[in-house]
Amino acid sequence: MRWRVAFAISFLLVAWLEGASAAVKAADHLDKLEREASFHIEPGPLESALIQFSRQSGIQVVLSTRITGTLVAAIDGHRNAREVLTALLNANGLTFAVVGETVTVYAVDPKIHPAVANPPSDSAKK
Repeated sequence: MRWRVAFAISFLLVAWLEGASAAVKAADHLDKLEREASFHIEPGPLESALIQFSRQSGIQVVLSTRITGTLVAAIDGHRNAREVLTALLNANGLTFAVVGETVTVYAVDPKIHPAVANPPSDSAKK
């Protein structure tokens, strides 16, 4: 009986430590958004700009919507990562949320910005 109690306590301790570790990682990710860094993002497609942003900031970016034909201006200089990401996205009807250790990009309102929304599939039109 004692080994069952010890096992249960060990299991709960490991689960608690894993949860604490995940919380620390998420907090570190939020800190990365607030850090200032030197950015050099070329003008061009938003997809390319987000890859450059991710490499330069160390923040993983995930797209929850298709983005096509969206162009952004260059960004150069020492700036806050959150400001840079917001500048890249807001002008294109996009925003972001921190989800775990990643930043997820999504459309604010796909009806207003059909260029960034997922178009209906051919099967949906029939």
